[in-house]
Amino acid sequence: MSIEVLSYPFSCGITAFSTKRGIDVDVTDPYGGFSICDYTGDDGNKVKMCRKELCDFLHIPLQNLIVPRQIHSSRVLVLSDEKIDQTGENVYVQGVKNAQAQEVDAVVTTFPNVALAVNTADCVPILLADSENGIIAAIHAGWRGLIGDVIVNTVVEMRKLQLAIAWRKEKGSDVRNGRGLLASEEAGQLQGAKLEVITAAIGPAICAHCFETSDEIASSFASKFGSRFVSTNSATGKQHVDLPAIAKSQLIACGVAENNVFDACVCTKCNPQDFFSARNLGVRSGRVASVIMISDKRM
Repeated sequence: MSIEVLSYPFSCGITAFSTKRGIDVDVTDPYGGFSICDYTGDDGNKVKMCRKELCDFLHIPLQNLIVPRQIHSSRVLVLSDEKIDQTGENVYVQGVKNAQAQEVDAVVTTFPNVALAVNTADCVPILLADSENGIIAAIHAGWRGLIGDVIVNTVVEMRKLQLAIAWRKEKGSDVRNGRGLLASEEAGQLQGAKLEVITAAIGPAICAHCFETSDEIASSFASKFGSRFVSTNSATGKQHVDLPAIAKSQLIACGVAENNVFDACVCTKCNPQDFFSARNLGVRSGRVASVIMISDKRM
């Protein structure tokens, strides 16, 4: 099975793309095509083969592919050589060992040649990069994740790492505050962090026309993000929500420059020949993998 991808325009040293189902797949087969997701019922041997093919495509060993177990949460896993204060419900670990077992919906790392991958089949995949400081992130944002601020949480973690790197460069790599953590007054400087270098890509996701939802969920989105993202189908009376547009608005609200946000503008449900869609195939189906990696040869 040859890998086909939809690539995103990041700067030199950043590899970022979403996988397609492949050529000549049976679009009615819920698992027909390329998928690296191992918890939605696909054949285990096929998933292993796809993961190996993906790693060969990226020229990395299999252990350098991080694919978290997603649970529609707002939890963020940080993989970094910086020791960051542990607060709230976020998960922090050092190294990539056992990262696959973490139940999170976003991953941030400073490690080069480590690929972060999130699986989606209508939910919104978001890839982010600060190529100057060598920080990348991958987000799985379904409607629960968007309501729960998974995008905000991820950008905050990226900003913490930006601060940590800047602080380390200024103070020297061996200088710590005595606890090996950022002091609270240093963490407070996050509000002044500049985000214009962060770039983002919004991958294939269900469009507003296809995302029909309940009145209750639509009302929650309207209350949190504004009524402009919610519409009513005049023929059916059903509510619709524009999830990709909300994701873009949240990125901009976090401080990511609008010109630095790329939206693939591809609907998974409308394009069954290329992408898996839970609305088309059911929850027990394959998944689109959205992948980002930073090379140790970056400029």
